[in-house]
Amino acid sequence: MKLKRLGLAAAVLFCVAAAVFLASTWRSRSGGGAELPVFGQVHALALTERDGSQVSFARLKGKVWIADFFFTSCPGPCPLMNAKMRSLQTSFADAPDVRLVSITVDPATDTPKVLTAYAARYGADKNRWLFLTGPRERIVKLAQDVFHLAAGEQPELHTTRFVLVDQRGAVRGYFDSRSPDDVAKLKTAVQALRARG
Repeated sequence: MKLKRLGLAAAVLFCVAAAVFLASTWRSRSGGGAELPVFGQVHALALTERDGSQVSFARLKGKVWIADFFFTSCPGPCPLMNAKMRSLQTSFADAPDVRLVSITVDPATDTPKVLTAYAARYGADKNRWLFLTGPRERIVKLAQDVFHLAAGEQPELHTTRFVLVDQRGAVRGYFDSRSPDDVAKLKTAVQALRARG
């Protein structure tokens, strides 16, 4: 009888140890949280940076990046979104593999010159935080077909969500820029993607 109890206790201990081992292995692979889903893939669509240079999304491969859609004359959420982006720039100042990408939804107004002045107001590092413009049709296509976000004729109807993209150009998450909890989750997700490489 004692032998049976000892055998049962040993089996239980073995199962618990195995469960702990598997859980720790899974956490290390997933960056400490649940595996991030894939929502889509960014293709090589070229847009124009504030300095007038052409930026291909292929140039962002190997980087984890956070995108948002805004316009410079926005009186509502855009200043708050870009203040959060500035905070993210500070948070990841020591992470050379992280980029921020702000895309205007009002390209008729937001010329490279206007974007340059706007970016300067937020202390945007031109090597780390891109401000992009281009033909409106291309931007709408990018928002709708690639990022699966609403994009209409009126700039003020743009989304207030941040989009997380991994090193291979896969869209990995959407985070409400107005929610401190979501911004904290975004930071954790960025670190998880960086850890996986």
